[in-house]
Amino acid sequence: MAGRIDPSDPDRHLSLRNDYYSYKRRVPSVIGALDSRFPTVRLALGTNDLGLARLKRDIYERADDELWASFLEGSDRLAAEARYKSSIRKAVALGFTYRHLGKP
Repeated sequence: MAGRIDPSDPDRHLSLRNDYYSYKRRVPSVIGALDSRFPTVRLALGTNDLGLARLKRDIYERADDELWASFLEGSDRLAAEARYKSSIRKAVALGFTYRHLGKP
């Protein structure tokens, strides 16, 4: 099916621009009204190393998956966002930096 992301693709959600990687992922439309980043999440990964970009992507991908699952389950939105922010703080503690790229 066109537009589907292959979960086994080692470079899923990675985009290369000016020799630096970013995490780029569509927000599911069913929760678009709940996620202020709709329609697309874009995060600068701050690296030109593919291996490091994949590690960082995995952290953000997992955090987004958990956030979106919470939204779909009808969990408290503030609690879901708090868990998401906690995941981001863990990433920062590991030396990763969260920088939202904003809209192009």
